[in-house]
Amino acid sequence: MPYSHGKLNQAQMISNGVVPLREFMLRQTHRKDLELFEHIAHEPINAPVAAIPLSVVMPAFVVGELRNAFAPSAGRSSRTSGCRTARPCAADSSKART
Repeated sequence: MPYSHGKLNQAQMISNGVVPLREFMLRQTHRKDLELFEHIAHEPINAPVAAIPLSVVMPAFVVGELRNAFAPSAGRSSRTSGCRTARPCAADSSKART
């Protein structure tokens, strides 16, 4: 616990902590939702995954989760299917989308 022991400041703690959260959200987010929020935020749509700001990833994730929560059960996709984006998953975040 580096933050609670004073080894990290608040900004460093948030930067370190957001990485796994961002990777999780990207694995669960549909490409069309990312593209919608990239368009709304005037961000480049063909940007590499690593360049997509959290201000785009987070609302795209939430919209997808809300859609899944209220979708008829027959239409829900499996959570174990891995990355739902056409972009490389977070593990491949240095590569551009195809």
